[in-house]
Amino acid sequence: MVESGRDAGDDEGLTLRGSIEETSVPELLKSVLGSGETGVLTFRKGDATKSVHLHMGRVVYARSTNPDERLGEDLLLRGKITVPQYLEASRLIAPGSRLGKILVELGALEPEDLIGAVEHHVKEILLDVFTWATGEYEFVMTEPGKDDVIALNLSTEMLILEGIRRTRSWSRIFRGIGGDVDSVPMPTGNTEALLRIELNGRATIEQVCQVSYLTNLETCRVLWALTVLGVVRRGQPGEKAAREEGIARHEQELDLESIVERFNQMMSRVYSFLQGRVGDEVNAF
Repeated sequence: MVESGRDAGDDEGLTLRGSIEETSVPELLKSVLGSGETGVLTFRKGDATKSVHLHMGRVVYARSTNPDERLGEDLLLRGKITVPQYLEASRLIAPGSRLGKILVELGALEPEDLIGAVEHHVKEILLDVFTWATGEYEFVMTEPGKDDVIALNLSTEMLILEGIRRTRSWSRIFRGIGGDVDSVPMPTGNTEALLRIELNGRATIEQVCQVSYLTNLETCRVLWALTVLGVVRRGQPGEKAAREEGIARHEQELDLESIVERFNQMMSRVYSFLQGRVGDEVNAF
């Protein structure tokens, strides 16, 4: 259950709390980022805590209590710095200093590469949360400190797509698509969405899976992602039949238009033929 409130006597902003089981990380992130919120979104599971700093609907920084998810460890793991550079930079860390800045000052990292390194680090922290099926979240709407605002170029849509791609829990995926393979994913006509797919609003999820070149699980994962992004929505009972009736009626209208067009073309040829025979008297004829 989502709780909200403001602790008495403090200057904290509005706080929203809930469990990941009752929602999902993709849907939560889409909601918070889509509304342009500013604050800190924190996820907790056991001893693990991950905090994502948001500014006006954009991810600007992230932290993790896992020591293997720090920036230095991420750079070391990807071969961007050496062990001696990592150890030297770690010794120079002091209150108010950042490892990334120290690595640049040491020449271990080029200044133009620092933002890209931070983006990758923040992205990996956040994407790991997408794999969580349990846990708690808390969103505190408050202005971040100036040191926490970094101009990162992280696309919300790509974060959600990549995060859902990493999801391995079938129960979470199944719930994300509505918990019913007989339901019909309906196109929303959302022209703002990143992706476009051709769905006619008649095929059920099971039928989509049958014709997809992806595995059934991967196809369902894609449909869940498209639902979160607002490209498709879950069809309501009776909507499929109504849509099929409308499509059939439209096809009949198209058939009638085709007949009328052929008739007009035939009459046009008759008119031209007669005009060649009777001249200006053709209209009276």
